[in-house]
Amino acid sequence: MDSFEKFLSEENISLVDYIFKIADDKILKDEFQITLGEDKEKSLLSYLLDESYSLKDEFTEFIMSSDIEEDGNVKAIFSCDCSADSHGYSNSLYVFKFGNHYLSINKYHGERQFDISNDLPITYCLDRYNDLIEHMEYEVESIRENKAFFQSYSMGIEWDFDFINYAKEKGFITKKEMSDYRAFDNTINCINSD
Repeated sequence: MDSFEKFLSEENISLVDYIFKIADDKILKDEFQITLGEDKEKSLLSYLLDESYSLKDEFTEFIMSSDIEEDGNVKAIFSCDCSADSHGYSNSLYVFKFGNHYLSINKYHGERQFDISNDLPITYCLDRYNDLIEHMEYEVESIRENKAFFQSYSMGIEWDFDFINYAKEKGFITKKEMSDYRAFDNTINCINSD
C-alpha cells in the first residue's frame, strides 16, 4: 500500500468518523437535511459527493470550522506555529479520506481553504507547503530584524507524515528541492528566544 494512503487510512481518522464525532443524527438532519440510512457511512458519502446537494458548501464549512487541531485522532500533514509577543501565526494542513476521495483542509491565520479530489492530493499539499514557505520567509526576516524588540518569540514546524520524503520518492520534487525544504524546516525550528 502507498505510504501516504496508509497514513490516511490507518493513522488518521476518516472523514466520516470525524463527522460523527462532531455531529449527531439530529444535527445532520435539522441543520443540513441529511437523512442517514441503515449504512450511515454510505449515506453520508452520497451527500458529500452529490453535486446537487444544496447545503454542501454549508456542510463543508461546518466541518472546516470545527476544532480539528484539538482532536488527537486527527493528524496534520504539517503544522506550523509562529509567535512574537502578541503576534501569532499558524498554518496546518489536514487530509481526510472518505470512500475513494480526499478532503484537504488548510487552516491558516483564521482562514480556511479546502479541496475535494479523487486522487491523493499530492500537488495540493505541495502547493500549500509552498504557500507556507512564502509567508514564513517574511516572518523569519521580521523576527531576525526585530528580535531585540521582542520579549519572546518562537517558530516551529511539525510533520505527522514525512510528506517531503514521500513527494521526492514519487517524483513530485527533486533531490535539491527536498534539500531546500529540509533546510527551510531547520530554519523555522531553530528560531526561538532563549
